[in-house]
Amino acid sequence: MNLPLVLDQTLQEQGIEGMAATLSCTFVPANLYAAWCYISGSQVLDGELALEGVTIISGTNSTECMKDFPRSLETLAFGHQFNQCLKEATLPSGLQCLKFGEAFDQSLEGVTLPAGLQSLTFGRNFDQSLAGVSLPSSLQNLTFGHNFNQRMEGVPLPSYLQSLTFGACFNQGLEEVTLPSGLQSLIFGARFNQKLEGVTLPPGLQNLSFGTCFNQEVKKETLPAGLQSLIFGQHFNRRLTTLPGGLQSLVLGDCFDQRPEEVTLPSGLKSFTFGVRNTQSLEGVTNLQSLTLGPFFNKRLEGVTFPSSLKNLTFGHNFNQRLEGVILPTGLQSLTLGNCFDQRLDALVWPPGLQSLTFGNNFDQRLEGMTLPSCLKSLTFGTLFNQGLEGVTLPSGLQSLTFGQDFDKSLAGVSLPSSLQNLTFGANFDQTLESVTLPSGLQSLTFGTWFNRSLEGVTLPSGLQSLKFGRIFSQSLQGVMLPMGLQSLGFGRDFNKLEEVLLPSGLSNFACGSISLSSL
Repeated sequence: MNLPLVLDQTLQEQGIEGMAATLSCTFVPANLYAAWCYISGSQVLDGELALEGVTIISGTNSTECMKDFPRSLETLAFGHQFNQCLKEATLPSGLQCLKFGEAFDQSLEGVTLPAGLQSLTFGRNFDQSLAGVSLPSSLQNLTFGHNFNQRMEGVPLPSYLQSLTFGACFNQGLEEVTLPSGLQSLIFGARFNQKLEGVTLPPGLQNLSFGTCFNQEVKKETLPAGLQSLIFGQHFNRRLTTLPGGLQSLVLGDCFDQRPEEVTLPSGLKSFTFGVRNTQSLEGVTNLQSLTLGPFFNKRLEGVTFPSSLKNLTFGHNFNQRLEGVILPTGLQSLTLGNCFDQRLDALVWPPGLQSLTFGNNFDQRLEGMTLPSCLKSLTFGTLFNQGLEGVTLPSGLQSLTFGQDFDKSLAGVSLPSSLQNLTFGANFDQTLESVTLPSGLQSLTFGTWFNRSLEGVTLPSGLQSLKFGRIFSQSLQGVMLPMGLQSLGFGRDFNKLEEVLLPSGLSNFACGSISLSSL
């Protein structure tokens, strides 16, 4: 028999004792519209209950909601204008992620951070000492913003910390700082240029990244043997006689100009980025899977032999050479062309298994007569591309199609592949979709800043899960059937017709303007 469960009586009192009882419950999702109104400062009934069930709050600048944080809250991201003291605030005990916006620059002394907090991120303006702040022992990720430049001596970093990131202005010595033994990632910003002598890097460190200005000697014994990723910025030009044998990813900046015989690349290196001055030989690097040519590289590639193991090839900003006659590795899966590239590709022999093709900002060539790779799954155009697609055959297996800022051509008469799952338009797109057949399997549809066309007469695919509009969209959605399975819905700051929108019952992410909310 089916019996309703009474919460204020024991199972024995309800006559369930001795039976094989199966309990079930129905979750009632949070009213995301009511929650958004409350966060925005609008009056709603039962305001103190409006946030119950909300797990993510992002973009709020209001101090009002600080009195009624829901117990369900796991992620809290304050808006860019928020700059209030938190001493009187009670943060939810279950909070796992806390992020401050651009303006926040208040001391955290006397603020009780939740014991289970795992991630703490500060915005651009924060530049307060943490010497008197008790960081939770559970903290795993600590990120500082642009302006932070406080000494770290006397700051007890949590033993479980795995990731530590400093912003652009940080340029303090670390000789007296004890880095947690479990630290896996250490990232320095643009201005850091301190000597590493006397600094003990944790033995388990896997990722080490230096910014633009760093140009200090790096001795063999300084780098942990287990280091997997090493990034140097633009100004680095020091000898690198011996690199860790297990290194998998290496980035050398544009100023690096050491003699090739003085740098031995690890045989197991999988990803390598170098600048225009670097002339390193790739001979002996048999496992290289990813190669990035730096921003100033602009040399012809005829006669160049790429490693046969290469899967990802990325050209930097300045590259604008013809690719006819260039032999790309047959196993290449991803090709990214930089911002200056604007060459015809009709005669290029595509690798048979290429799955991802990304063009940079300047590419604006017509696609008629160009056969796109048959296995392509992802196609991305840059800022200036604004060519019509009539007569262009898109690969039958294409799953993701992204247009850049300037694209504003009608898709009427364009056959979108039935396999397409993600369709993204750039800022300038403002064409009606009334005569466009959207693929039935489309899961994500995103419009840019200037799209402001009515959706009446547009059939949205029943399987659509994410729908996002840009800043100026202000059309009424009365009479527009939003798919019942829609999970994420976003409007720009100009949209003011929320009361006309029938939100699907399964909606779990909702955004309007700068504020976004998520529920369980």
